[in-house]
Amino acid sequence: MAKVTFRLVMPERELLNTEADMVVVPGSEGDFGVLHGHAPLISTVRPGVLEVLQGNKVEQRFMVAGGIAEVTPETCRDRIVELNGNGKDVDAIVQVGTNLSMVRLAAAAELLLGKPVIAINTATYWHALRQNGIDDKIQGFGRLLEEF
Repeated sequence: MAKVTFRLVMPERELLNTEADMVVVPGSEGDFGVLHGHAPLISTVRPGVLEVLQGNKVEQRFMVAGGIAEVTPETCRDRIVELNGNGKDVDAIVQVGTNLSMVRLAAAAELLLGKPVIAINTATYWHALRQNGIDDKIQGFGRLLEEF
């Protein structure tokens, strides 16, 4: 299983910098897990227990009083390139998970990779428009909205 780089940082110092299979964060809207290749995300953290997992086992637990959790766009960009591999075995990449929009990153990846890279939020928006008889083409958000 690929690892996610996890850092736990307090205002005065970094408490932990490690590789983990998954981190479970007590988000303000509910607990969420972060795995390798997670979509970009920023969330407030509520008081609770943050868990660091190796395999299926919780290796470390931290009581947190609050804060901010972030999965960076750079991480997602790296995963898109990694998923594409040598480019011969992948016809398209679809990002699933609506925590935070990857619309612009997916559109840029389409240009870079020369193949469809579709963010779920783009597909949902396109579908809603077409279901309501709106056939407008929208530039700057990938081929799905630009051409279809």
